[in-house]
Amino acid sequence: MSILLVLYRDSHLAGGSFRVAQNLIKGLSNLDIELTVMFTYGEPGEIHNERLCNTVYLEVKKSSYFHQWYRYRRFIKKYKPDIVHFIQCPLWALLFNKGNIKYLGHIHGGFFRTPLPFISKLIWKWMDFRLNRFVSITNGAKRAVIRKKLISKEKIFVVYNCVDCELLKLGFDKESSRKRLGLPLNADIIGSVGRVVNGRGYDDLIRFTKILGPSWHVLIVGNGPYMDELKEFANKHFDRNRVHFTGALSDVRYAYSAMDAYGFFARYDSFGLATAEAMASSIPIFGLKGAGEYMEIDNPLLTEDNCVLIERPNPEDQWREEIASTFESLKIKVLNKYKSGGIKKMTNIAKEDVNKKFDIPIHTSKMMDVYKTLINNSQ
Repeated sequence: MSILLVLYRDSHLAGGSFRVAQNLIKGLSNLDIELTVMFTYGEPGEIHNERLCNTVYLEVKKSSYFHQWYRYRRFIKKYKPDIVHFIQCPLWALLFNKGNIKYLGHIHGGFFRTPLPFISKLIWKWMDFRLNRFVSITNGAKRAVIRKKLISKEKIFVVYNCVDCELLKLGFDKESSRKRLGLPLNADIIGSVGRVVNGRGYDDLIRFTKILGPSWHVLIVGNGPYMDELKEFANKHFDRNRVHFTGALSDVRYAYSAMDAYGFFARYDSFGLATAEAMASSIPIFGLKGAGEYMEIDNPLLTEDNCVLIERPNPEDQWREEIASTFESLKIKVLNKYKSGGIKKMTNIAKEDVNKKFDIPIHTSKMMDVYKTLINNSQ
């Protein structure tokens, strides 16, 4: 079996879908298959340096450079993989699909604007027309796509995201991690990892930390368009010296090793890849329940036993500011968990849940089932 994974760029700056690909590559590289990863834009980077598989770089300058699209077509014609799996999907590449190759798209979440813009509907219909099947990272994301009538349910598999539990066991010393990241050694640090956009709720994390106590600092790991506005918010509403920004890290273990708690304040999250990594690193999870599929009945990441979360007054509103009483209620629940000695039990349950349900071997096995079904399906 020959598999071609397609991504935009070979860099952790590409976001969570890049880490999804990294973990899948680690699992597939141990199997008897021919694995190649194609990057449509940019130059060799982290996946190339890991030397786990073949890598190809088309070096298309921009998606609008249509005269360079032939590089994709030429490679597909030469390599002739059994399956092309678009972890990230450049829409122009779908122009060159070949009949004997199976094409698989990746659905990374189930949040859609209402009403859905016409151009978004058009993009989904284009992908539905050109791709044989899709893999969704949660059952909830699958249901959302079906509910919007974007893709028929018969075309969608579900394979949950995974984390590298073995790697996360090899965390670093807290003191050395904090020195590396320029963090205070004696503070209590609550952090969060992810793209810095409004919907991630970093402003709520800062507001909660303000009432949590004077010993607590905020750590935000990631880049994004909301960064300047968030720094301004921290200056205006909090002590800027107690909010620390590292940017994106190539090895997030340094961040988890530096944390005392992980703040989950996203107003929408589908699976919660960074949250799962924090759980596997034995970091307690505190925050507010937003919209998303991370607590879905089918296979929940977060449960009442493995974290401390309270309801948002309006979880569907991505841009609301929560009232002070919401944070006060969360503070009481968090401090009671510490006073009762329940933190250790909670983090042990969280770590066990991630190891049992979301480790790389589990993910790889289910993805291989998808690939085999796809090849054996004549559709």
